Amino acid sequence: MRVRISQDARPQAMTLLAAAVISIVLWFIPFAEVLTYPFRIFVTFIHEGGHAIAALLTGNSVGSLSVAMNASGETYTTQGGLVSQTFVASAGYLGSMAFGGLLLVLDLKTVFFLSSPFATSVPTDAVNMANATGIPAFIWAIIWIAIALAILALAMRIYVVTRDSRIQPDLPFEDVLST
Repeated sequence: MRVRISQDARPQAMTLLAAAVISIVLWFIPFAEVLTYPFRIFVTFIHEGGHAIAALLTGNSVGSLSVAMNASGETYTTQGGLVSQTFVASAGYLGSMAFGGLLLVLDLKTVFFLSSPFATSVPTDAVNMANATGIPAFIWAIIWIAIALAILALAMRIYVVTRDSRIQPDLPFEDVLST
């Protein structure tokens, strides 16, 4: 069976392919992080916003939130008790992750429900894939959700491995199990 991209989906497919190639090439170009600068600023804003939202949720107030040109940020809040401080301090990184997860869930949930056999015929990427391959759109939505979860698991795995290696470097002696 020959697989082809439908005529109306070719511009989007070419744009996606070009973006993927550009992303891979940028890994090997020195100082290419200049191109990712807007994204770093946005992530810093989401991170600092997580602190601010957590402060408001715990009954504190936000004095200021700022993002600097070097992509660092600061959020000044009133301090509550230990639980409040812990929640506010953790909310930067956890808030960024939650925001990314929310974007992923809104997007994947939408394609999942629009691709179900019971949904009205709405043109989606999953429908385009179904037309191109003969595999039902619902199956494509499930495959994409599985791949997204695998990417998330891989990202978490990479984070844990790099974090562990920075915290405790390899010691010059072998581990010995005692019985």
